[in-house]
Amino acid sequence: MPDGDHAKIAEQIRSLLDQLGPTETPPDAPEEGTFWSSVQAAISDAYLDHAAIHGTRGGQAIIMAGPPGAGKSQAVAIARDAAGTQATSLGLTEDDHITIDADDIKQILLGNPVPDLDIDPDVLTQARHHWDSLITQHAPGNLADGHPVLRGELSTLVHSFSTAIAEQVRKALLTRSFNIFNLFRETQYTAASPLDCIYGKAVTA
Repeated sequence: MPDGDHAKIAEQIRSLLDQLGPTETPPDAPEEGTFWSSVQAAISDAYLDHAAIHGTRGGQAIIMAGPPGAGKSQAVAIARDAAGTQATSLGLTEDDHITIDADDIKQILLGNPVPDLDIDPDVLTQARHHWDSLITQHAPGNLADGHPVLRGELSTLVHSFSTAIAEQVRKALLTRSFNIFNLFRETQYTAASPLDCIYGKAVTA
């Protein structure tokens, strides 16, 4: 694809996001009874249900913060290899940790299923319909490459909400002493709390 087409596509997506952002960005704390509140509750319940079956109550947290591609998962792997036989006692193994990834939550908010998280299919269908309807209404034509706008290209609109839900889930699981592996897609980890001081191992990549 010519460089000019890449630039044009980026501008088309940016224009659509600017148009939808003021009215279609879900709030970090949606009002009770709203659709986004029900989605938030469904995601939180799914994590708690998954933890109840597959989690371990050890009160350990591996918390990684950094932008995509910074090496968060690789850093844990390196630390685990360096620890050798002590990796488990140091809480560096992910086998018994519930992974909380804001990107997984973002997929659910866009209407896509995520492995290991049991979300009501009707909730996912409503989310897909919401975003697909907006695309049909505001971007009915194709992009410069001849392809239509996809839901994933609207992910910026749910970024803040997905991070807020991840934080809610993190607190809920730590309060119940479940081991967690928490990935923050941010350049700086700023969500420190007393729970982190008690349970956590916060590492910035």
